[in-house]
Amino acid sequence: MKKNFLIYILSFAFLALTGCEGVKETSTPVSSEVNIYGKAPLFVLPDFEGDIVSLEDMIGKKIILLNFHTLNCPYCLTMLPGLNELYENYKGEMEIVSVYIDESGPRLKSFVKKRDIRYYVLLDSKQQVAYQYGILGVPSLFVLDLEGEIRYLGHDSKKAEEVMKKLIDAAS
Repeated sequence: MKKNFLIYILSFAFLALTGCEGVKETSTPVSSEVNIYGKAPLFVLPDFEGDIVSLEDMIGKKIILLNFHTLNCPYCLTMLPGLNELYENYKGEMEIVSVYIDESGPRLKSFVKKRDIRYYVLLDSKQQVAYQYGILGVPSLFVLDLEGEIRYLGHDSKKAEEVMKKLIDAAS
């Protein structure tokens, strides 16, 4: 167990320091059907203000785009304007939840305010949720349907958006 955990930590550190994008696409291209990869692991994390947020409380209300980021990931930074736009366009039908791995509250608070992020931004300072989801590189994206099933996992924000739109259309 300790050996696996050490391998995970070393892999994460290597990917975080060498340019992110270590996650390989694990879904097939979006077709007329949307894939199911099982139930999303539930978690409770604080946001950058210290308020507690539960994934379980969101499931069943809206489609969820769950993404894992770090502040030092250039790919993650380039996604932020698109995530803000996506949130504004679909905020009545979907929720965006960004989980920042190994960050501190004050540093993340400043980051969120500076970039005018309007969706959930959570702290996974001990990397427990990242470990639950098997995150080995960032950005990592998961689209969850209304039942909490993972319908997309990977790092391609355009594919994640396609899946999300199909789920929103199906729910309408």
